Amino acid sequence: MRLINVSLTLAIAFAIVLGTERVHGLAGTLDHPSISFLQDEKELQRDEVMKALNMEGARFLGGQFVNAFTTLRYGGDTAALNRFIEKLADCRGAKVVIAYHGKLINETATWLVQHMAWGNPRQFVISIYKESPRFDASLLKLPAKVSIEGKLEQVVGGSAGIDGQRVQ
Repeated sequence: MRLINVSLTLAIAFAIVLGTERVHGLAGTLDHPSISFLQDEKELQRDEVMKALNMEGARFLGGQFVNAFTTLRYGGDTAALNRFIEKLADCRGAKVVIAYHGKLINETATWLVQHMAWGNPRQFVISIYKESPRFDASLLKLPAKVSIEGKLEQVVGGSAGIDGQRVQ
């Protein structure tokens, strides 16, 4: 019996030692807009994307990254958001998805951009903080080429225009 207990204890200790692996990753903050690009990505035009992310008037506030996942915060007004969405959506190979954040988590941010280079490298999710004092839903104009996550009414209260057309 004692031999079984000792053997079992040694087996468990051995499994713990061998089962412990180091997970390498990289995380940090960003003081200028930046995202990860896959080396072999040919569809997404990098220069166009970086120009859009660095657009004047968007008011970049900072960002974070964990490996290939990036979140960028912006504090521009609705007019700047319209230009930002248009410019990013015009980038060859980019897919822009609009999402909604009901709660204003960061009082200085008007919108976030999230990008995952490994999961969906061409997709950019723009999350709008409806409660931001710099956001006016009646002025939001979404190009037809963007996707909307959820119902548009949930995103902007049903008052946004897509390509200049009012949405009911």
